[in-house]
Amino acid sequence: MPEVSTDHWEAAVEAYQAQLRAYFDERGRGDTVATQRTIQINSTLVPKRGDALVGHLERLTPTTLRDRDVLEVGSGFGALGTYLATTHGPRSLVGIDQQADLIGVATRAVHGAGLDDAIRFAQGDMVDLAPVADGSIDVVLVNNAFLYLTTRDAMTAALGAFRRVLRPGGWLLMYHANRWRWTEPFTGDPIVHLLPAPAARQVCRATGWRHNHGRVKLLSPPATRRLVRRAGFADVTVEPAGTTGRRRGPGRHVSGFFAVAGRRPNG
Repeated sequence: MPEVSTDHWEAAVEAYQAQLRAYFDERGRGDTVATQRTIQINSTLVPKRGDALVGHLERLTPTTLRDRDVLEVGSGFGALGTYLATTHGPRSLVGIDQQADLIGVATRAVHGAGLDDAIRFAQGDMVDLAPVADGSIDVVLVNNAFLYLTTRDAMTAALGAFRRVLRPGGWLLMYHANRWRWTEPFTGDPIVHLLPAPAARQVCRATGWRHNHGRVKLLSPPATRRLVRRAGFADVTVEPAGTTGRRRGPGRHVSGFFAVAGRRPNG
């Protein structure tokens, strides 16, 4: 990978803003508040999210991104991966996402910023990661994407794929919205995400609240840790968001988001 810097990230911000405006203009959604927020989230607001993710990695594991081969799973528009590639020094970084239109935006933005050699994108499903070779990755990052797998079978398959592409001793880091919270993380409405789907639908009809059953599957930190361990990862640890170290006691499980890390064992 060529030497990159924050100057390259600034160029990427401009390229992403231009590509995202064009993307939403083509869909007749260029002037909405939601669109402007999405553009911010995928440009000027990325550094805070990226640095927080790296902070979790460096506290929960003995590794960093520097000089590592990194895979971002569920890369979306690709802005997070582009920021990490231009500021945290990985040897290589690949973003993979199921949606071809998002991969198209990411590829055009990176090309417009002159960063084709810094990061590349591929279309693929996280349940198998078919485009990624066995044992070719040092760090797998999954930033709030795992929850779009809505069954335990799909989650188990994806964790198997993460383990397959990691080198022995490589690390998985997932950042995830927490089920154990009072409000639904996407709608802000109370309690419905904690109810079974039939009950949630009845409550929503009666109250006007909204739920996301069937679209996402929220997990608690203990449930995620168990799932990662059962997939064959070692040294599995959890950290709540918004901390600079692992809290102790029951309160550590009720943050809005949390990170979980696990290592592919040697041998």
